[in-house]
Amino acid sequence: LRKEGKKITGTIVVESPCDARLLRRDSRKVRRELDDADAILCMACGAGVQTVVEHIKKITVPCLDTKFIGETERIGRFYEMCRACGECILFETGGICPVTRCPKSMMNGPCGGMYDGKCEVGGYKRDCAWVLIYDRLKDLGMLDIYKSIKPPRDYRNLAIEPREVVWI
Repeated sequence: LRKEGKKITGTIVVESPCDARLLRRDSRKVRRELDDADAILCMACGAGVQTVVEHIKKITVPCLDTKFIGETERIGRFYEMCRACGECILFETGGICPVTRCPKSMMNGPCGGMYDGKCEVGGYKRDCAWVLIYDRLKDLGMLDIYKSIKPPRDYRNLAIEPREVVWI
């Protein structure tokens, strides 16, 4: 930025920028620098950027493109793990989400396109989520749960957006 002639008025690392409480607490330490800034470059997911704009009230430029809620295995290798659907069944699937990890979001085992433990979607390069679920439940001694039939997902509630949770 300096090479481009931009003045950096300050920096801050907020542990969880989408947590308004932490953002307010940490931003107090650099209030003067924030006031002097024309804009904020925010290296957070979309929720973090929106929280920064709402509470700091400055032009905020997202420096990242949020793709999914995932796991970082190592730099350059990221995996989507959760869709934040609000219907979590991870206990029943050994901690592997079929909604996210199965391209067809199958809820009761593999589809007919699974071959040799691989998923047909994407040319049989990825492991079938339901084979992973079966193996995990077997390792955990929980195969009895695998045999239970799960009802189809109710997509009617997913249309209610944006979602919110309020604890009273």
